[in-house]
Amino acid sequence: MKIGKRLKMFTIKKKFILLICFVFFLPELFAKKSNLDTIINSISESIVFTLQKNTSIAVLDFKADSKKLGSYIKEKLISDIMEVDQNNKLIIVSRDEFDKLERESEFQYSGYVDDETAVSLCKKIGAQALVVGKIENLGNDYVLTVKLLNVETAEYLFFKTYTIANDIKFKSVQNSEEKEIETPVLKVFNNSYTYNGDVYVETTNSLLYKSIYSFEKYRNVKYNKEHEIDITEFITNLVKENPGLSEQLSFLKNGEYTIIETNSTGNKNGENFTSKSVYRYDENRIYINSDFIR
Repeated sequence: MKIGKRLKMFTIKKKFILLICFVFFLPELFAKKSNLDTIINSISESIVFTLQKNTSIAVLDFKADSKKLGSYIKEKLISDIMEVDQNNKLIIVSRDEFDKLERESEFQYSGYVDDETAVSLCKKIGAQALVVGKIENLGNDYVLTVKLLNVETAEYLFFKTYTIANDIKFKSVQNSEEKEIETPVLKVFNNSYTYNGDVYVETTNSLLYKSIYSFEKYRNVKYNKEHEIDITEFITNLVKENPGLSEQLSFLKNGEYTIIETNSTGNKNGENFTSKSVYRYDENRIYINSDFIR
């Protein structure tokens, strides 16, 4: 009899636990995906609510499969922020500021950049906050990641991900054009080193390309092999006097990127200098075009 009662009580407890678990996870099991426009509007409201009055904000291009989709998210977000911000609480940095920055640096910043570089860029144009993000396909879902950063401290003020309903509107934006050539990723390196007895202090803007094709299409030039060197030997000898270059050139050695285009400014033994180079990785060989002319 006692054993029967215990089994009955165990069964009741197990059912109770299962019921609690079901109720607890019910919202997650049946969570409704929102359409892209609804999500963007919600993000704009959060941004306006989070930032203080007179904050200048920059919205950078979103990383996406196509330039059209990334541009749509960015432009829609800017439009919604302006619509929500009825009291003109925020100051949105214009595209002209970025265009000016591009002309001065001889690089195009319209492609995707990492958070550290984005913060550096926004400091140059006086933005106090910036929005960056990406949209990517994860299995059967498309996930939108959005980050709002404080430019001064580089801290995240807002960091959220959203699962997008793959409805007719989203498909129309996504498929409105063929996938474009992959834009390069921008990295900024600051180095101080001694090479062959000369003291260098330089800032190098590097554009990292996945393929020769993307480089040639993006730059509208033909890349020619020059100065062939074994990449292991090259990196080993170079970083002996300049450890800072190890990170910069590791993108080539790791095989993640095929071409790195660099534009350096600084001083050598107190004299100002500028230099341009292209490094190409090919089967453990590196090809260098120094003083590359576009």
